[in-house]
Amino acid sequence: MKNKKLFKTLVIISLSIFCLFILFSIILLINMVGGLGLKRLIDNLEKIETDNKLIPYLDQTTGYWTFSSDKELKILMLSDIHIGAGFLSWSKDVNAIKAVYNMVKYSKPDLIVITGDMVYPIAIQSGSIDNMEETKIFSKLMEKMGIYWTVVLGNHDSEDIGLYDRKQIADYYESDELQYCLFQSGKDSVSGYGNYVINVKNSKGIITQALFMFDSHAYNGSIFKYDYIKTDQVDWYEKEVNRLTNLNKAIDTNSTTVSSLAFLHIPLEEYKTAWYEYMDNGYKDTKNTKYFYGEAKESGGIISTSPVSSDLFERASALKSTKGFFCGHNHLNNFSIEYKGIRLSFGMSIDYLAYVGIWKKSAQRGLTTIYVEPNGDFRCGITPYKEVLKKINNRY
Repeated sequence: MKNKKLFKTLVIISLSIFCLFILFSIILLINMVGGLGLKRLIDNLEKIETDNKLIPYLDQTTGYWTFSSDKELKILMLSDIHIGAGFLSWSKDVNAIKAVYNMVKYSKPDLIVITGDMVYPIAIQSGSIDNMEETKIFSKLMEKMGIYWTVVLGNHDSEDIGLYDRKQIADYYESDELQYCLFQSGKDSVSGYGNYVINVKNSKGIITQALFMFDSHAYNGSIFKYDYIKTDQVDWYEKEVNRLTNLNKAIDTNSTTVSSLAFLHIPLEEYKTAWYEYMDNGYKDTKNTKYFYGEAKESGGIISTSPVSSDLFERASALKSTKGFFCGHNHLNNFSIEYKGIRLSFGMSIDYLAYVGIWKKSAQRGLTTIYVEPNGDFRCGITPYKEVLKKINNRY
């Protein structure tokens, strides 16, 4: 009797394992077919021609990719693309791919910077945990357009549930397989993957703008607590600001501190401090704040910072190099506000997948354009995707 029960139990377990194997095989097959469909969609897209046609070079002195120009540099900032590449997200991925392509076609920038969460390996929503396949589909799109681009990693790019870790994803972005990607993993001695700089030099060899990229990591102990820029990253930043400044002074002794902008995924604590101070003052400027545009539209006005404060803003304030920070992460926040002389800006999101029901919404979807001027100044603004579509349809 015991043997019959044991045999019956083993049969049930074996059948369950077999059924799970068949189920997973079917899902993998469907995902593979869906992935091929996304790739065919990308293959049919046309290369986008820019006005300046700037080609960066790897500067042996600094070790960073560098644009040489005496003109204004146009940067297109996108954020939170969230390619899922699974059977649950295929139609949303199509929309995301088309949105990115349309925004780039409209903008025709010299450089594209994506501030994290390029992919979304959350199986319950996307149907896939293969974050490398998602990354490759996203990269194929970026490469197809033929415009130089780079990324900072977000919390979803290397989820613990994903098949590939943060280093593997960073290695791919830095690989020779990608012709137009300017991502660099950065020094092994500095926390994270993707702490690097992209420079703009004028014809005299002066660095007119340094674009600092930071890995803001993913989670700090749990998925409900976000991580932060670590002290060794801040030390690296200060060292690089001083090094680039000294390189300029070697060419022109009258040079001042190098001008810079910074890009990261998770907002600094000062984003929250500045916005709440402005909000508590009846949405009017204060001694510390100056409002430019946008809103905090996350539920309850949430600004999702880390529970641990980074000293990056304080160091930036002391160095007087960085004039603006740009982040993603909160898909419904799109404000730009100056705090203690430094401008803090959210980029508009692309997301059709991560937030429940966000594919039905449109007001938060769009792009950020940053104009870097030859004298080191910058200006920026946002354009909703609805406006982009109207202008593209009229233009083409």
